[in-house]
Amino acid sequence: MSHLHKQSSIPCNKPASHVCHACQLGKHVRLPFTRSTSYCVEPFQLVHSDLWTSPVLSNSGFKYYLVIVDDFSHYIWTFPLCNKSDTAATLINFVAYALTQFSRPLVAMQSDDGTEFLNSTATTFFSSHGIHLRLSCPYTSAQNGKAERAIRTLNDVTCTLLFQSSMPPPY
Repeated sequence: MSHLHKQSSIPCNKPASHVCHACQLGKHVRLPFTRSTSYCVEPFQLVHSDLWTSPVLSNSGFKYYLVIVDDFSHYIWTFPLCNKSDTAATLINFVAYALTQFSRPLVAMQSDDGTEFLNSTATTFFSSHGIHLRLSCPYTSAQNGKAERAIRTLNDVTCTLLFQSSMPPPY
């Protein structure tokens, strides 16, 4: 149509840059997220966590990776796991690590609503230690954006290093 219009074969009265407001509203999939107005003032006030499933089994037999991001320092801890069921034990060890190495108790943990975070072992431990478990809504990964972004960054770096070294994916 634009080709015919350029050749002056067909007149076109529609403005080229017209954007229909109703079309924009009708085609929105979801609303954008606003930035959080709350922020942490010390380490371990809030940590974000997520579990990533690797499409390739590692050479050491690891299929899952638990990523924990401190909201204050943006420091990232990564724990390779063989099974999803190892997540609760790893989280319990991480809480002990934070208390022993940094003398700071964990106040709150943000994660998705996966079964690896919502099992009886993890929820009992968190409630008995006064740790507030904040869960994102189903299918709303942006609510756990810091952990999601950390996973993407780690995957990008890993792929880049594998390509550069010409190593096969299992490594």
